[in-house]
Amino acid sequence: MKKIISALLAAVFLVLTGCSSNRKDVPITTTSVPKSADMLNITSTGISYAECVKRYYAVLDAVKNKIQILEKEHNKQIESENPEKFFLDENYILTAFDPFVLTKFSTTEYFSPNLSEEELINSLSYITDGDSISFKNDGGGKYLLSFVNENSLEEFSVEYSTKDSFRYVLTTETDETAVTNEMLEFRKNANTYYVQSKTSRLWVQFDSDGNIIYFCCSTLKNGSYGNADSIYPDSAPKKEWVTERNRDDYISIHTFENGILTHEDSSSGPWKTLTINESDYQNAFPLK
Repeated sequence: MKKIISALLAAVFLVLTGCSSNRKDVPITTTSVPKSADMLNITSTGISYAECVKRYYAVLDAVKNKIQILEKEHNKQIESENPEKFFLDENYILTAFDPFVLTKFSTTEYFSPNLSEEELINSLSYITDGDSISFKNDGGGKYLLSFVNENSLEEFSVEYSTKDSFRYVLTTETDETAVTNEMLEFRKNANTYYVQSKTSRLWVQFDSDGNIIYFCCSTLKNGSYGNADSIYPDSAPKKEWVTERNRDDYISIHTFENGILTHEDSSSGPWKTLTINESDYQNAFPLK
């Protein structure tokens, strides 16, 4: 049942927040300067959880596009040199970069200060399959959405800070045992951004034009991050925060510095390290 809730909530919240008569919209600020696919493209400066989520996606998209474009071009060169057996080349990159996969985060993306419990419950009552719904909204950036039945509790907790950061946690409780299923934290400090989930961390810095200066992104193979590792609402860790654990705890590390992307991966056994020079593929970054 809950697999369809995220999609339905997105549509419902857009209608609810768009139709509210007392909503005060924040003007949208856009830039006329064309941006390449790997540049930061933040189109809104709104001070709210929903707008902060948009900034999170803009930051993540810039990093993902940088990596995906460079690794695709790297692979294309290997394919052209050995079209029949390119996949056997030890330098061919098989793993896709997608570190922050959260299946139910979208359930919360449209939470807003003016969204009431009555509105939410009425909109979801016909698809709850017997679950009881509870929604608490303090109007200041804290939200708690719960689905309860006789066997389990599923709880979405969101906190937003006007320092441009948020913390999202999804927990389930069955037989009095609580488990954190998903966690995501986003934090901005000037032109530097930090992202953390249960298994991944990202530290990325942009220049004033939105070009990536440096980033490092890691994904754990062993262990996870929890409450003790929280960066919400205003922690500003150094670059080393991304790889502060033992190297054997990681499955992949991607670093971009001085125009060089370093791809490190241990998913298939021993660590494999590849470097890709951005200057070799400047024509691969089309304008949006």
